[in-house]
Amino acid sequence: MATSARTSERLEPRPGGVLGAALLAACLFLLGFLVPILMFVSMVASFPIVALRVRRGLGSAVMAAALAASIVAWALAPSVALKFVVLLLVPGFLMVEAVVRGRGLRRGALWAFLLVAAEIALVLLSSGAQT
Repeated sequence: MATSARTSERLEPRPGGVLGAALLAACLFLLGFLVPILMFVSMVASFPIVALRVRRGLGSAVMAAALAASIVAWALAPSVALKFVVLLLVPGFLMVEAVVRGRGLRRGALWAFLLVAAEIALVLLSSGAQT
């Protein structure tokens, strides 16, 4: 009679972890940023970190986000890394946090949309008039 392993004893066949998610997110963003025709690829750059948040928790996802931002800052510039975090990672975190806590994807998407709208309004207000 064969016995099966309990859920806590099984190893996950997924490679990567924090480093893999950070590298994949940074590479997706850099590919979309450096090759203009592939700009749509950068829109899904936060997906590996969001998936890591669902699988392993908030701490691992925050470490991966910080590592991905530092890779982008090293490759391009710190200002581009800030845009990566503010426009892609934070809205992704808001959506997945709403889903994980049981509030639903619709509410999370609403929170992310309101955050991005507020960020755009802040940039437009602070830019001033061009003469």
